Amino acid sequence: GIPYSSFGLVWKKFGGEITGNKKITDIIERKLVMPVDVNDNGVDLYKNNFPNIFPYTLQDVFAIFSPTAFEDLDKNKQFMEALAWAKEILQREIKKAKDQIEIAKIIRNFFKKTKDKKLIIIDKPKVSRFEIWDALQDFPEPLFVVYGDKEDWSIVAMRKEKNSFGSRKNFPISWGGLSYKDLQKITGVSNAVFCHRALFMAVAKSKEGAVKLAQLAIES
Repeated sequence: GIPYSSFGLVWKKFGGEITGNKKITDIIERKLVMPVDVNDNGVDLYKNNFPNIFPYTLQDVFAIFSPTAFEDLDKNKQFMEALAWAKEILQREIKKAKDQIEIAKIIRNFFKKTKDKKLIIIDKPKVSRFEIWDALQDFPEPLFVVYGDKEDWSIVAMRKEKNSFGSRKNFPISWGGLSYKDLQKITGVSNAVFCHRALFMAVAKSKEGAVKLAQLAIES
């Protein structure tokens, strides 16, 4: 496991008191606390795929508040600014985690009510693809999810694994990077808007158009 560092030890003692909810406490621990502790303990969390390019971590964010050798800044003032940022980040993560739990219930309810679980259609509320991925990752059946509102409808491919870019099924290669007339011509969907060149997301102007794009992708 990941050994506790200072943040982890403080969170272990006070996290539950701060959030008032064990699920939220656990989400924050895995998402925010553990990555910080890994860095503090000098343990590699990521495999570096590109030479001399590294993830920009939370430690990097707060390091910018430290004065450089050429700056005559008040260290205490800089610390208080960093502290305000840290407080805001933690408060937002707690709020996001709280809402994530409820949104996941809604998304999974759409999943449970769907007969053909290769394609899930979420009518409301307007969720994000990240919330969809989190909520449905443990279910192997979904290939695509349609979601949106009155203005735009999106179709997102489910990921093979959490936090990876590989999809269970891609949109057709011939769609990649196309938009409007070009995409409409190749798909036959009159209000198709866009297909990402990485083939994991597409957009249409209507729910019906989005569903049609998803069905074509499943059948491809």
